[in-house]
Amino acid sequence: MTYCKECGHKLGFLEHTADGLCNGCRQRLAQEQAEKAHAAAIDPYTGAELPVITVTDAIMKKGETAYCRTATVLKETKTVNLGYSGASHGVSVPLPIKVGGFPVRYRVGQSRGHIVKHDELLETSRGDLIISNQRLFLNPFAGHKPLSVPLSKIASFHVYENGLEVWQDSKERPYLFVLNATGSEICGLCLDKLLRA
Repeated sequence: MTYCKECGHKLGFLEHTADGLCNGCRQRLAQEQAEKAHAAAIDPYTGAELPVITVTDAIMKKGETAYCRTATVLKETKTVNLGYSGASHGVSVPLPIKVGGFPVRYRVGQSRGHIVKHDELLETSRGDLIISNQRLFLNPFAGHKPLSVPLSKIASFHVYENGLEVWQDSKERPYLFVLNATGSEICGLCLDKLLRA
């Protein structure tokens, strides 16, 4: 008989592992470690001053200081044409008139239909999202497009558990940056402090 070294629970046949933990204790410890790592990553951004990071693989502007960097996927809402709907060929009726020996036909009930459009959230780029004292920008991976939004042009932003939504002045649709929970919280803290300054 083998027992869990944390809770003393009798280990089942499938629970025998080198760490000597039952599945419940293993999941609980993994959750605690993830929460500690999250808290440690967030802690430097909760003070009065934002921590400065070094960026060597992106072109920084004069006097620009970076505060956070995290991997992201950029998604944008795009209108997609799905095709035509409601088109009808109608009925062709022969008339008792002939022109050049051929009967004249009259088509009744034909309609052209209309284009069906649908808005979809599509991936438009991938890279590292960097927030500085001047802008929010996407340093793209090879083959992807860059994006730069000056802080003065950000109308509003919303932080989600798995992403950051940024609305830019004079743009009808937002940018959605898909991030992990730690990255989205850090980006939210940075933008909040920078836009209030």
